[in-house]
Amino acid sequence: MGNKRLISEFYELSYNQKDYEAASAYLAPSFFDHSPVASKSREETLAAIKDVHHAFPDLEVRILDLVMEDDVVVVQAFFSGTQAAPYLGVENHGNKIEFFALEMYRFNKMGKMIESWGYWPNQAIIEQLTRLEEEE
Repeated sequence: MGNKRLISEFYELSYNQKDYEAASAYLAPSFFDHSPVASKSREETLAAIKDVHHAFPDLEVRILDLVMEDDVVVVQAFFSGTQAAPYLGVENHGNKIEFFALEMYRFNKMGKMIESWGYWPNQAIIEQLTRLEEEE
């Protein structure tokens, strides 16, 4: 259960409690994100989470599934929040978003995350952010 517990703690600290300093301790200094996003390093990853919180200050993240094989943990999580600032190039319309995301993390023997690969459904997020009020 060790690495699954670490992922749960990281998500709680970084996404739900916004305790970036505590969350940074879970990422190895050489952490690298292979996802097709701008963030790659530990510092850039935490900055990206801060950016998400800036756009969605009421963001809530709930882990739905954790699957572990050797040194890899896969997370399926549900994200929800209300837009309060521009995000993904979309101006703030105060729209609520909800989406499922998949992330895969690899750990070193010291229990630190060293790599990640992730999928956020950005097109679906953009569609939710740009929907007109009368459609709701």
